[in-house]
Order: sequence, then structure tokens, then C-alpha cells
Amino acid sequence: MQWSVLWLVAGGIALGTGVGQTGLDEWLIGLVPWGNVPVAAVAGLLALTALAFSTIISNSATANLLVPIAMTLSISLGDSMSRIAAAMFVAIGASLAMMLPISTPPNAIAYSSGQVKTKQMALMGAIVGTAGLLVFILVAPRIWNLLGLMAS
Repeated sequence: MQWSVLWLVAGGIALGTGVGQTGLDEWLIGLVPWGNVPVAAVAGLLALTALAFSTIISNSATANLLVPIAMTLSISLGDSMSRIAAAMFVAIGASLAMMLPISTPPNAIAYSSGQVKTKQMALMGAIVGTAGLLVFILVAPRIWNLLGLMAS
């Protein structure tokens, strides 16, 4: 494994740890009255935010940065959303991002081959990301309810 990859992962972990230890997560969550927002909208917002961040930084760094914030948010929602569900919404949203070479290692490898141009990657990444997010937001709540991850 290359050192640059290890630094990327370590940097993401450091960001996530810093967010929790400094209280930034609690401060950010306290800015919005989340009790007035439907739980499904919160789940969609977590996934959409992760998708947006992960498009311009790596999937791993995004998850490491946003999971502590999402878990703090789930605590403020009480029994409406479990911490595991909040982390899952971020992880899946981050995993859907693949518009740019930075998003995932497979994208970087494909781009470095010279066979895939940024414009092609951006177009297909936008299609996959949008379709995946729509399926995730529209279909997944039924599954979440069956698994007990989110209250009805």
C-alpha cells in the first residue's frame, strides 16, 4: 500500500476524531431544531451531504468526518433514529459518490489509465449517484422500518 493512501485514511480518521473531541459535532447539531424535521428528511439530508462531500474528497475521509456528526445528531433525535442508522446513511451516501477521480481508488485507477476522461466520469458518476440516492431515499425507509433502524 502506498504511503499517500495511508496518509489519506489517517487524515480522515484524525478529522473525525477532532470533530468529536472539540465538540464541533455538538455545536453544529445545536444550530438547527432537528426535532421539527421529519426523520426521513434527516436521513436523506445525511446521505445527500455525504454524497456531496465525498464527490470532492475521498469516501473514507467523508465518512470519518461526518459519522461522528451524524451519530450526535441521532442522539438529539431520541428514539427516532439509531446511531447505527445515522452512520449507515452517511456511509451509503458517501459510497454513492463517484463523479471525480478523488472520490474512490477505482476512479483514480481508471482515470490514470488515460482511457477515461473526467467529463465521462462526471456524467456517469452523476447518473449513478443521483439514481442511487433516489433509490436509497425512496425505497430504503421501508427496509429500515422492517429492520427497526428507524421509527415509523
